[in-house]
Amino acid sequence: MLPLKKGYDQIEGEYYTRSRLFRWWHINRFKKAYCTVSDIGDESVIVDLGCDGGNFTQRLLDFGEVVGVDISTSFIEAGKRRVKKAHFVMSDVQMLPLRSGSSNLVTCMEVLEHLPRPELAVSESWRILKPDGRFFISTPDEGKRVWRIIWFLWQNIGRGTVWQHKHIHTFDREKLIQLIRPFFTGIVVDYVNFFLLIMLIGRKRERTS
Repeated sequence: MLPLKKGYDQIEGEYYTRSRLFRWWHINRFKKAYCTVSDIGDESVIVDLGCDGGNFTQRLLDFGEVVGVDISTSFIEAGKRRVKKAHFVMSDVQMLPLRSGSSNLVTCMEVLEHLPRPELAVSESWRILKPDGRFFISTPDEGKRVWRIIWFLWQNIGRGTVWQHKHIHTFDREKLIQLIRPFFTGIVVDYVNFFLLIMLIGRKRERTS
């Protein structure tokens, strides 16, 4: 956990709110994600994995109680400042300090590609979800050449250099479905931001295969 945490502690907590390009990119995907999970109900318990400074965490408060989880001290502190009504926990999402069967929805947006063992975040999400709970994730579609070019340029220019070497795994539609299928069923696939980001949502299986 410590090497992973050290890298993300170096990113400023307000990183995502200081760039017009970032604001457009993330607000657009947040709108799509919000619509996808909007039928969850207004008394739900939601866990937002990799919550950064609480940008999407804040929107999820419309549906109930929200816990934001991130490994970065700076992101957690920024979240606490910005989103007073949410709870924030500093933790590695591959090993969550949350009770089994305690949440209705887990969101995990553009997080799995940063993890040494993304399958652990998926299994932990399965564990903390209630029966019939839902798991919502998004990742870049590395099968798209346009995305690979954008990401190469971004992490080598200006403010984007803080993200160098932080994408450990690559996903496309098939790899992402294969990763979550042992834990979730009824998987629905969608795209956002010029089809460069994959979004999936699935329901918790009764038991893993």
